[in-house]
Amino acid sequence: MRTRIERSRRLVAWRKSLLALCTIPLLGAISPVRADDPPPPSPEALAFFETKVRPVLADLCLNCHGTKKQSGGLRLDSRSALLKGGDGGPAIVVGEPDKSLLVQAIRHQGELKMPEKGKLPDPAIEALTHWVKIGAPWPTGPALSDDSKANLAKTHWSLQPVVDPPLPRVEHSDRVASPIDAFILARLEAKKLEPSPMADKRTLIRRASYDLTGLPPTVAEIDAFLADESPQAFARVVDRLLASPRYGERWGRHWLDVARYADTKGYVFTDEKRYPYSYTYRDYVIRSFNADKPYDRFIVEQIAADRLELGNDPRPLAGLGFLTVGRRFLNDKNEIIDDRIDVVTRGLMGFSVTCARCHDHKFDPIPTEDYYSLHGVFASSVEPDELPLLPDPVPEADRLAYDRERQARLDKIEHEKQDDQTKIDVEMRRNLGALISAAFDLKFDPQNPKLDEVARNHKVSPERLKFLTRKLGKVFEKADQNDPSNAGWK
Repeated sequence: MRTRIERSRRLVAWRKSLLALCTIPLLGAISPVRADDPPPPSPEALAFFETKVRPVLADLCLNCHGTKKQSGGLRLDSRSALLKGGDGGPAIVVGEPDKSLLVQAIRHQGELKMPEKGKLPDPAIEALTHWVKIGAPWPTGPALSDDSKANLAKTHWSLQPVVDPPLPRVEHSDRVASPIDAFILARLEAKKLEPSPMADKRTLIRRASYDLTGLPPTVAEIDAFLADESPQAFARVVDRLLASPRYGERWGRHWLDVARYADTKGYVFTDEKRYPYSYTYRDYVIRSFNADKPYDRFIVEQIAADRLELGNDPRPLAGLGFLTVGRRFLNDKNEIIDDRIDVVTRGLMGFSVTCARCHDHKFDPIPTEDYYSLHGVFASSVEPDELPLLPDPVPEADRLAYDRERQARLDKIEHEKQDDQTKIDVEMRRNLGALISAAFDLKFDPQNPKLDEVARNHKVSPERLKFLTRKLGKVFEKADQNDPSNAGWK
């Protein structure tokens, strides 16, 4: 019962996270720096720690040297604890693995051998050795937890709260026209590089036009910008480009890549491969960009528009294409759900969880239990066979003409299907004796390699023969062989 309650709580938490994705952070947390702290490690060093060192410490060391237990007085859940060491002294000497007690112990050199039950795998030993050699880089944040997944959830970059970082100090503050300039200039100055020279007006409008709309400026637009000498000239160009419908078409494509948008279903064998109304999701994205829709609303509509109060405007329902316009995997429900989980987590949360379909994720803070909690959310959601009707911007007369033409074509298709079925029925009745005789020659096996030859000998259609052979074979399989009424068939 307790396990069931805990899973229910976890499921509720997932649903809340899906319906509150406006809180999904885009930047890592910035921690205060003390004067006695070591220099911040490089991104490469941190990546090495996260992928090679953290899993070894969390999974193989903290059971004996974590918060719950400290064999030999040693903890390995923080850099300061490693430097302090245990009963035998400091565990590491930064930059000198050969002098580090930790490295000696995992190499099984000397009296102290860890783990006691046997050496760590060679890749783990090499990783810890190299980590000490490069200065034992350690990310800011809480210490490692005995529960590696819980710790990763606290420190993973995409799960940190959004912060407004302070502007860095720069030598040439006169070059800072916007907050972004300060960050760029600070990095340039750190590398002793000079900014590129200011672009001329003709180059500037060309860059802005391509960047915001993907199209070059017209001659008239260039001439107007060159003639505008006011300080707001470039701002007016940017406002005009942002107001252009082309802006949403240009930048909406980036989001459509995140949403793995396509107008086909992938490999579906005999099913219709095209999504007939996929364009409604594409247009929804473009319209949202052009309307400058708030990001949180944009996300919530794409994962839960059917749960929102939309009033008389059902157009946000098209946003659910974010989930539904994906591959169909021969209509395998579990594969479809896995694809939807993947697009939500990779697209909105900064990591993939599909590894957790089979096992707890090695590097990201996702246990298998969380994966199947989210799987349950999607498995309990129903995709309607008849999609909701969206407002039609086409004039009424054109829409009525389209409806009439569409109905006429549907009627024609239905008549042709009925005519074909009538022809098939007549042919089957006329040749029924020959078809049954041929099926008998095939021993009622539709995969018999002599099917075409037998069909020619009996002057019947191979397709009809295969169909009837399959049907009769199933009848005989189910028939009671001891029933005297089957004696004639035998």
